[in-house]
Amino acid sequence: MGQFADQSQVGQWLREQSEERVAALRPLLHQFVTWDADSGRGAGVYLDAIAAEGWHYTVSYNRWTGPRERTAQALPPLAWSPNGEAQHAFLRHQPEGRNAPQSFAVS
Repeated sequence: MGQFADQSQVGQWLREQSEERVAALRPLLHQFVTWDADSGRGAGVYLDAIAAEGWHYTVSYNRWTGPRERTAQALPPLAWSPNGEAQHAFLRHQPEGRNAPQSFAVS
């Protein structure tokens, strides 16, 4: 992906969703945000539940370090895309409790 979604793209995506799908997403996002404040629990359960709804997404999270940070640092130069002063790339990682690898946006 050459760029990240802007507000108009997110708004268009939301307008294409049914009320039932958006209603199903709200509690999952709430749980995911709660997990974000309580990093002792695995994100995989929440990411799997969101994926089960058929949504395609990436996770961008600047507090994850360790293996993901080392993986990002090892990405080849061609994996990185300039965006103003920053560089962005994507990597795949399978968080604990997740049934499949997840795409992570890194900067």
